[in-house]
Amino acid sequence: MKKLIFTILIVMTFISCGDKDDKKPKDNNKMIFQWGTSNDDWGQSAILDDLNNIIVAGTQNNSIFVYKINDKKIIYTKNFNLENNKSLNNITLKFLNNNIYLFANMRLEVSGGEVPVYKNYLFVMKLDNQGNEIYKKELLESGMENQTFVDATNTNDDFYILSHKRTDNNSIDIFIYKLNENGIVTPYIDFGTDKDDKAVSIFYDKKRESIYVAGTTIGGKFKPSDISLGGSDVFVAEIKDGNMTWGTILGSSKDDYVSDIKSDSLGNIYVLGNTDGKILNTIIGEQDIFISNLNVQGTVVLQKQLGTNSYDFSSKLVVDDNIYISGYTNGAVEKSFGKKDVYFAKLDKDFNIISQKQWGSSEDEEVFSLLKNNETLYIVGNTDGKISKVSGKKDLFIITKTTLEKQ
Repeated sequence: MKKLIFTILIVMTFISCGDKDDKKPKDNNKMIFQWGTSNDDWGQSAILDDLNNIIVAGTQNNSIFVYKINDKKIIYTKNFNLENNKSLNNITLKFLNNNIYLFANMRLEVSGGEVPVYKNYLFVMKLDNQGNEIYKKELLESGMENQTFVDATNTNDDFYILSHKRTDNNSIDIFIYKLNENGIVTPYIDFGTDKDDKAVSIFYDKKRESIYVAGTTIGGKFKPSDISLGGSDVFVAEIKDGNMTWGTILGSSKDDYVSDIKSDSLGNIYVLGNTDGKILNTIIGEQDIFISNLNVQGTVVLQKQLGTNSYDFSSKLVVDDNIYISGYTNGAVEKSFGKKDVYFAKLDKDFNIISQKQWGSSEDEEVFSLLKNNETLYIVGNTDGKISKVSGKKDLFIITKTTLEKQ
């Protein structure tokens, strides 16, 4: 009898200890892969190729890295060195005709001193699908205050490069350039409000053959009837056949920011961003995430504000029959793991929240890409801590998650 009681106590103790160690909420629909070098690996963009391999690019020290990954296995790693006086930001990856295109804003320091002087370039690198360099170009030279390249989107044959540029009347307008597969760039359109505009995201709708651009403006108007809502407002514009067909201003009475823009198969436009104010009637936290739905005429149809009771930051958006939002948060959906955690939300087309999730380490996480293939989502970002394992000071991670869960 004593032996039986002793055995039962051991089993109960084992079960109890197991419960205490399981501190993170269970989510059987996700898989985490963390990797990197012993140094800081700053990921900036990720895409899927035709075989659904994940391609990730960023910078480390004074070089560009490109990884190809499948099922937690690194297929290849490529590094391309930069000269000491050059640096890249706003990296955007695109995949077209079995080739990888890397776009970035290149900053060149032309003179040092207490006030360094810089030039900006559009940096374009074309790789084959094995990561071998086909060409590398530095295009559209300008002074640092004159032009910055921020994003790119592609049609079936060409790319549209989004930038903003200081004009002759000293205001900042939006410039779009067209670039073909051979790296030949031509001006496409410049447009903007009557004030300074900062373009952030661009998306090409192949069905409507329209380009959608989103960004911010302070007090800007596309037409006299537009109203400045206060602080930094969000603008959305449609470009078709080289002309702006409409422009819309939206936001709160405080500062609002844009993260991403997409459209669905019906031509509805979705804008993702952050707000310090009330997009609707309720402030949830210190800074909230918002999503807005516009119709093909540019009229706001539906808006939603969501997040935690702290600071929430949106990053990327995927739209199909549902809406998927990625970002990071200082707050807690259920429980905070560290300083800034990965944030994910799934909404239906009426903006009802289907689920919200949170993952992280005891340190900072940030998300830079959200990808989808069939029923699988890939949340790609950087971490300063340990989500699955630690490789260096700043690592990369991929959270693979099914979309089929009900919660």
